[in-house]
Parts: sequence; C-alpha cells; structure tokens
Amino acid sequence: MIDIVKKHRYYFITYFIFFVSLFLFIINTDALEATLFFSNHRTEGGDIFFRWVTLMGEAYPFIGLTAFYWFVKKNVFIAQKMAISGLFIMIPIYLFKIFFSFDRPATLIEKMGILPDIHFVTGVEVLRGATSFPSGHTASAFVVWSLLAFQFGNRQLSLQFLCLLTAILVGISRIYLVQHFPEDVLFGSSVGIASAWFLEYFFERFRKT
Repeated sequence: MIDIVKKHRYYFITYFIFFVSLFLFIINTDALEATLFFSNHRTEGGDIFFRWVTLMGEAYPFIGLTAFYWFVKKNVFIAQKMAISGLFIMIPIYLFKIFFSFDRPATLIEKMGILPDIHFVTGVEVLRGATSFPSGHTASAFVVWSLLAFQFGNRQLSLQFLCLLTAILVGISRIYLVQHFPEDVLFGSSVGIASAWFLEYFFERFRKT
C-alpha cells in the first residue's frame, strides 16, 4: 500500500496540508464559528456555487464516471472500481453516524435558541437530527475523486489537483450550507481518502492475480 502513496505522493502531500490546516482551524475555533461566518457573509453567487458543488459528493459522479469508463473508454475495470467505491463508502459512514450520533448544526443552533440569527441558503433543505459526524458527502467526494486522480498519475498533476480541489470544495459546501461542522468534514475526508487508498490497492492486487 505504501507504493500507492509513493506513486501519488504529491496528491497525498497536498491532502496532508489541507488536513493539518483544517485541524488547526478546528482546535483554535468554536464549533459554530465557521457556520456563523458563512451565515453572515452570504452572496448570491456563493449560494449558487456551493449548491452545485455539493452535488459532486452525491451519486452523480459515481454514476457519471462509471458510465464514462464503461461505455466511452471501454475500460470495465475502472468502471467497476468507480461503481463499487460508491457502495463501499456507505458502510463506514453509516456505522460512524450511528456510533457517534452528533447533532447537526441546525439542531444545535435550535437548541441554543439562535436559529433566527442564521441566514440559510434559499432552496436548500437543512438536515436536522443526530447524524452530523462524519460528513457523508465529503467522504463520498474524497473516495470518488481520489480514485479518479489515481488514474491520472504524476504526469498529469494538474488533473490530480483539480480532483482534490473538487473534493475539498464539496467539504466546504457542507459547512456553507449549514449541514455539517468542520470536524465532520475533516473526518469525512480522511475516511474517503483512506477508502480510496484501500480500494486502489485491492483492485490493483486483484488485477495482478
């Protein structure tokens, strides 16, 4: 598995910088600080942008990439990898959400009595309940876009970084849309990239046997 990290070292190094930066932000701020910041600095362009970006952490990229590699590229191996990753990531996320049962931002805000002070994004259904940790959208984004990045290799670093940027923006969108806390995004990203790492190793081993 170390070979995968060495092969895509720039991708993992960049993710590590993101991870450390977000971790330092979390330990030095209150849980709702990022939520309140976005609430007080909304723009029409930002609302539209993040409403669309968050879709990159749903089923659409899994379906689209599976179809693209299967029917266009005629690469059934990669198509299967993309399809299976979508099913695979659901398991740890579901189990973690049940185990931790952390309140979502809107639920916590309501309990604190400051719900009228929050500016929500129009047209977005804000989720409530104890299913905040970790962010499933972020985990899904990191597993599918990381697997796609691994197909490009170090000779196409710009495409690798574009994949990573897409996954990171999905994570930010979950905070912007008042669906998750930064710690949900941080852990979700680590679950996603670890899953991508494992799946890449598993499939490469399976192809060699």
